[in-house]
Amino acid sequence: MIIQFKTITPYFEKEEDGNKCNTVRKVEDCDSRFDMLMEIIQADDYGGRLDKIKIVNPKTNESFERIITDVTYYDERFIISWRIK
Repeated sequence: MIIQFKTITPYFEKEEDGNKCNTVRKVEDCDSRFDMLMEIIQADDYGGRLDKIKIVNPKTNESFERIITDVTYYDERFIISWRIK
């Protein structure tokens, strides 16, 4: 499964380069991406699932994908971490 989010400059470049290997997202109502993230947490099998996150810069349409290594839920936010390419 691939979960897509938008990230703007300068965060996009830091995430793409591997200087920032996570993103924090506040839960929004009626957004199936957060249901998918909860499924990943409940499965607790990051090595076997190979779920990916796709980050898109909406101003430049650049994007990259990474394998998700951890999803944490805290204070109505998801923290999504990935492997450095």
